[in-house]
Amino acid sequence: SVTEINNNHHEYAELTKYIEKGRQEQQQRETFSSSNFSNGHELENNTTQLPNELNGFITDNEIDQFTTVVTDNINNFKFRMLSNQQRSRNVTTDTSVQSVFVMLQHFHPELPRFMQLLEDKRTYYENLQDKLNQLKDAREALNALRTEHSERKQQEALERERQRQIQLAQKLDVMRQKKQEYLEYQRQLHLQRLAQQELEMKNRLEQQRQLTLAREQFVQNPQLIKTIHFPV
Repeated sequence: SVTEINNNHHEYAELTKYIEKGRQEQQQRETFSSSNFSNGHELENNTTQLPNELNGFITDNEIDQFTTVVTDNINNFKFRMLSNQQRSRNVTTDTSVQSVFVMLQHFHPELPRFMQLLEDKRTYYENLQDKLNQLKDAREALNALRTEHSERKQQEALERERQRQIQLAQKLDVMRQKKQEYLEYQRQLHLQRLAQQELEMKNRLEQQRQLTLAREQFVQNPQLIKTIHFPV
């Protein structure tokens, strides 16, 4: 009928527009990939540009739109085929079936393209995961080096403290030795003074004894005063 022909023509126009839009987006992605990736998937920009780079990949919304359109057309195709079978009508005379079949033929080349886009996206995330693992390994290695450096610094500080304690103990030993030597010197000096005082005391006692003896002799014999020599 005229209505079915108009509907089929409208669906075909929408399909052509959708496919053309997909091809333009594919060309934009290829241009983006050639200018922003090296070796197929490695990023040249830094990680701060990650959201812009993700714009070069196919989105879940695009996949949903594609699968929805294809599924609707397949369901429509199955419905028309079942309807023709029940009515015992020839499929070749059904323009709706032919239109849907043509649209599905146009969709078929898009399927490998979507599969390739999904593969590119998967590869990108795998490479990104590898880089994250490398960053994790590098961070763990850096933390290990930092810990080793901290332990080495701590050991060096402990060794310096041990050497300082040894030097301090040596200085204390030297000071003790000097103190003992000084005390020994003071003791010897005191002993010398005592010995000198004792000698002086003995000399005085001897002088007093001689004077006493001389007085006694003088008292007994006054004539001996001329022969006595008193100590000066």
